[in-house]
Amino acid sequence: MSLQPSASSYAVATLIPSDLDALYSDRVADPASLAPTGYMFVSTFRAKPGSELLLRYELERLITHTRRDRACLFCDLFRLSGDGSVFVIHSVWSNPDNWLRRSGWQGHPAGPGLIDQCLLAPIEVVELQEIP
Repeated sequence: MSLQPSASSYAVATLIPSDLDALYSDRVADPASLAPTGYMFVSTFRAKPGSELLLRYELERLITHTRRDRACLFCDLFRLSGDGSVFVIHSVWSNPDNWLRRSGWQGHPAGPGLIDQCLLAPIEVVELQEIP
């Protein structure tokens, strides 16, 4: 699955499949159907040159742990097709309290691991809201 560019010059992102997707298939849903009832966060991670593989590994570890959280409805990792050093996590939460209480990824229960050492820039997090 990949996001296709429109007529404008938007960047393309490619989904990075997880080996554990099959274990959590009952919890994965169409993100469009979750928007009205969930809280959506998009997080961007930019890797230092040479740290792309390590960052990918650490982000996959975080996603595996995040999907176990009951408040997490959806969580997937994407890599920007035009720039292999940029990763994006798209997550949807039934209740944002778990996310906000730990300050997003910074206070993640799985620990930040080596992510801080791999980052070129601070993690950018945006909460998306549906336009009625």
